[in-house]
Amino acid sequence: MVISNIKEKMDSKMRNLKGFLIYGAVIGTIIMLLLVYVGVSFGFQWYAAQQAAERAKKTAAITADSLYLLMERGWSREELQAYLMANSDAYREQHVSVAFYDIHELEKMELTEQVMANGKEGHSFLDSDKVSFLYPQIATAECVSCHVDTQEGKLVGVLMVTEDLQPVMQVVRRDTFFYLLFLFPFPIMGAFAISRFLTGRIDRSLRELHSRIQRINKTDDLRYLETNNIDLAFDEINFLYRELRNLAQRLRSIAVDKDILEFEVRLLEKFIITSEVVKDWKEHVNRLIIEINQIVDVHVIFSLFKVESEDFILEVFWLYTPSEKTKKIVEEVIRAQLSSSELFRTQENVALRIYHNVAVPEDQLMEIDESKIRFQTKSLFLDTPQIGGIVGIGVSSRLQPDSTRMLVIEGVLTTLLNVIGSVKAVYKYTKELEYFATRDALTNLYTQRVFWELLEYEVGRAERRDYKFAVIIIDLDDFKLVNDLHGHLIGDKFLQETAAVIKNCLRKDDILARYGGDEYAIILPYADQEQA
Repeated sequence: MVISNIKEKMDSKMRNLKGFLIYGAVIGTIIMLLLVYVGVSFGFQWYAAQQAAERAKKTAAITADSLYLLMERGWSREELQAYLMANSDAYREQHVSVAFYDIHELEKMELTEQVMANGKEGHSFLDSDKVSFLYPQIATAECVSCHVDTQEGKLVGVLMVTEDLQPVMQVVRRDTFFYLLFLFPFPIMGAFAISRFLTGRIDRSLRELHSRIQRINKTDDLRYLETNNIDLAFDEINFLYRELRNLAQRLRSIAVDKDILEFEVRLLEKFIITSEVVKDWKEHVNRLIIEINQIVDVHVIFSLFKVESEDFILEVFWLYTPSEKTKKIVEEVIRAQLSSSELFRTQENVALRIYHNVAVPEDQLMEIDESKIRFQTKSLFLDTPQIGGIVGIGVSSRLQPDSTRMLVIEGVLTTLLNVIGSVKAVYKYTKELEYFATRDALTNLYTQRVFWELLEYEVGRAERRDYKFAVIIIDLDDFKLVNDLHGHLIGDKFLQETAAVIKNCLRKDDILARYGGDEYAIILPYADQEQA
């Protein structure tokens, strides 16, 4: 349970860069110190063994020479053993022992073959922490003169010099341990200082990256990642940031904000042209400009239309009430942009009537600089009926052309062009229908039905204002003879000319109607019988 808790804490700390560096340094330092400790121990042991073997070889050679001289003087075996025992006390302080083994003792110790294999030079070997050197004693001619039971060149014994390295190795291991223990905090402090330095460099870049990511609330904001390169101090982290920028670029090309999609759905509803839209399409545009500003800042919309021979009518729609200076600036910008359009190039001496409309009149619009606004426009040209028009939306010059907000602008322009163009066409057809519904097709005079409606209106107006008016009925006698003798074409022409003659004789406010086939009715306001 305790181990698992420690493991969980270690895992949580290792997820943090600073903790990772510090814990990594601690663990790495411990492993390094263990390796150094083991390496130093084995290295020193090998070096000490080599040095001890050299010393043992020299000690064995000196001892052998001393024994040889003593034997020349006639010393017995017991005297030699006593000599070796006396020297052992001197060597013991240096942890060295010297012993002589004859051939019989070598056979018991199973060292004969090992000594013979290495020849006269002798050899050393390591057993635990002890280094031993075997120095063979070969019988010479002088030896044979005294030792008659041996032969020249035969092995008669071995001088073994042994040095115990354990006391030295204990001191070395102890000193190495305490020395490495003394050095242990320095790598930790170094790792801590380096971690603070590295995390400081990374934190500054990551905070900048974090602030840029926090600013991303819609797809257009992804450009903050695309257009800015941040040095995150390390190539690996910079690689991840480059991949993040590539992802942002791909997302901008395929993603659309939810609010834009919702607005586009609402925008489709604006294509529905109802009778209310036809009657008051300007209020329809005022509501539209308020909705647009929920997605993108649009302070002004304009529409310029010409229906057949009528004058150009420029309708400017403002979100808030503009100043006179702002009005003039925007009018000049619109004129400059429209001067290059096809609709204006084909016209000479253009008469332009300008009307301004405000969606939220209680608020004042800030002053608009000409350099900070540009218009996106779309054009419409119809042959039947003859309608030409341009709609435009004033957007901030800082809005990127490839921005998803520009999709909204394009959608709004299409909606405005379709709605206003359709309203203009419907309005023109409606006027024509109204005109021909109230006019006689042959003479273009009011019909009998309209005459009675106008007469009723005139009676009521005369009663309210207490004035007189007169009614004249004109009937063409024998008109049937004209048709019979000259045909209906001449008869129709006769009726048209009669209507024209009568109309030229009337005042501007007098009302002339075709009452029947060859009958005309006239209403003369403010006229009595004598005047009539």
